[in-house]
Amino acid sequence: MKPDNIEIIPMPLSHSHGLRTVYANILNGSSVILIDGVIRTKLFFQLMDQYQATAIDMSPAILNILFKLTKDLIGKYRGQLDYIELGSAPLLDEDKERLMRLLPESRLYNFYGSTEAGRTCTYDFCHEKAAPGCIGKPAVNARYIFVDSSRNEIEATRDNPGLIATAGSQNMAGYFHEPELTASVCENGYIYTTDLGYCDENGYIYCLGRQDNVINCGGIKISPDEIEAEVMRCPEIDDCACVPMADPLQGQVPRVYYVVSAEAEDSFDEKAFMRFIRERLDANKLPKRVTRIDKIPRAANGKILRAQLM
Repeated sequence: MKPDNIEIIPMPLSHSHGLRTVYANILNGSSVILIDGVIRTKLFFQLMDQYQATAIDMSPAILNILFKLTKDLIGKYRGQLDYIELGSAPLLDEDKERLMRLLPESRLYNFYGSTEAGRTCTYDFCHEKAAPGCIGKPAVNARYIFVDSSRNEIEATRDNPGLIATAGSQNMAGYFHEPELTASVCENGYIYTTDLGYCDENGYIYCLGRQDNVINCGGIKISPDEIEAEVMRCPEIDDCACVPMADPLQGQVPRVYYVVSAEAEDSFDEKAFMRFIRERLDANKLPKRVTRIDKIPRAANGKILRAQLM
């Protein structure tokens, strides 16, 4: 953050990501503009202009809404925006590419973290190139290890991912008056997550998603985020979600729910859609069933409520 930072935050302050950004700006002595989401797009851009905002903090879901409602209007601020930070969920690859095209001179960050540990990993996707699923490199004060289900540290790889655990001074001391709950996630200075991941030879961390969400297809761990990213490349798809489906031979297989955009409502061809994703996904990652629905269930912060689809 620069000394004259002016950051607009269309995030609920009941969520730790937006709240931490407010704290950081206060510590920096800079300005914060608070607004309840981006649905009132005219107000959002009025505030951008009125206060000459130099930064935005938002979730990937809010960015996606902004794109849908205003197309490429954010590109108008190419010379004004110093950076955009996104967190609370993975960012779609197509939205990364779109932001880079519209704001080539801005710093663009996707953060990984949690309420309990803060932002422990940073991916500067404007300047760093890595494979899908990358969440960047550990923050200065964060340490990453990968463990098995018994919390034994392992050498995690793409084919044998481990559960992510992080340590550092940013970790919470514990849940208020909840020692048993605290002990369930904190041990030896680490906070243990249910996210599966690994570290590559260049020090980049990859997250496949929550252990409960990752699809175990015949022993192969499949990230639903990776499948969703490819499905969302189809211009006729407005939203989608991938969940595991029971299979008698492979244990689990991917299943995709999708929402067709209003513009493609009358002309959508499911066979053409299936050809589209077959060209982009390995055979073992192809969804065994696709289902069209009216709306993908999501939480207030934009995260998919997968349990409602299983």
